[in-house]
Amino acid sequence: MTCTPVFFPGSWDAIVLPASVFFSLPQLRWDSPTIDLMVYGPSHLLRKAWLSGARDYLKEPWQPEELFLRLRGPMPFSLKWSWGDGTLYLQGTQLHSEQDLPMVHLTQTEADLLRVLVQRQGQVVSRAVLSWAAQCSEGRVVDTLLARLRKKIQAVVRFDDDPLPSIRGLGYRLP
Repeated sequence: MTCTPVFFPGSWDAIVLPASVFFSLPQLRWDSPTIDLMVYGPSHLLRKAWLSGARDYLKEPWQPEELFLRLRGPMPFSLKWSWGDGTLYLQGTQLHSEQDLPMVHLTQTEADLLRVLVQRQGQVVSRAVLSWAAQCSEGRVVDTLLARLRKKIQAVVRFDDDPLPSIRGLGYRLP
């Protein structure tokens, strides 16, 4: 009898395997430049996992936050992205555009949320990920923070549509 795993049908950020499974796979070759292969297990297997092709290794015990931080990598201080016909810039907590509109100051939490959304521009980002980025509990707090962020974005760029549309039951998306 064989068992076929059921996988999430969307795009993947990483594949995370326990060391026991990773080492039992025959001649695993991992050539994907976009999906990280991460292994977790006891610290004495770290070297063996690296030499066997793991891109990263989580020493047990590990927390989900460590996994998210490793996948995300360091947050860039400055970001530049296309928005409609223009370009927006986020430098630290300052948001501005190429247009002759004033620069807007964001709170650190708003800037962190915007960075997560920009890094996944065009993709739906769940409330759970956004609440983790904002270091707050899930629920209406994220909605309130995003409502404030919407107003600040609209002060910097002329855009008729909703700058941060909510996708019912899934999360938010930066177009």
